[in-house]
Amino acid sequence: MGTLKFQHIKDFYSPVITILTDLGGQAHLTQIYEFFLSNYGTQLDQSFFTEIKDNDIKWKDYINRAGYQLVKKGYVRRVKHGVWGLTRKQYLRE
Repeated sequence: MGTLKFQHIKDFYSPVITILTDLGGQAHLTQIYEFFLSNYGTQLDQSFFTEIKDNDIKWKDYINRAGYQLVKKGYVRRVKHGVWGLTRKQYLRE
């Protein structure tokens, strides 16, 4: 995995797609968080480890927002509460 620059929510799109692919096309959000932190955590600056609203951590919030936007774009679907899955639409880095 190359070094990515994380600043904006869209910077999380490709890692979310990669994680879902690596986890068989579908995963619970806690698995996505764990996989992201173990594979990309060192690439985040310290600001992503701060608490924001509702006792959430910024990097988790960005993953949630990226997932929401990927659903709206048709790349990811919400299988059931807390479970994300890939759709047949192929993601190309924007």
